[in-house]
Amino acid sequence: MASELQNQYKTTFNLLVTGGEQAKEAQENVNKMQEQGSELSVKYGKTQKEIADGYQELIKRGYTSSQALSALPTMLQASVASGDDFTDVVHNSTAALESLVNELMMLLE
Repeated sequence: MASELQNQYKTTFNLLVTGGEQAKEAQENVNKMQEQGSELSVKYGKTQKEIADGYQELIKRGYTSSQALSALPTMLQASVASGDDFTDVVHNSTAALESLVNELMMLLE
């Protein structure tokens, strides 16, 4: 399990660097994700794998590592408060934000 989690964060790092983030910043923030993920797992009762998946989903949707570190705890809180599946909360939250941004962009054109 530990090696699977390490691979998950390595993939997240690779996605960040491929997406244009500097390797040093990406590594520092992935390290923070691992620390935060461990703390959030205990606080909210989610597995570290679920949390790592959440970070990765945010990165795949275009979040920077800093944005993911800021957004994920709120999404965990929303999941616990609503009783909704954490994966669904991450997906639906990011989809709603993307839709809003698209609408705003259309208004600005």
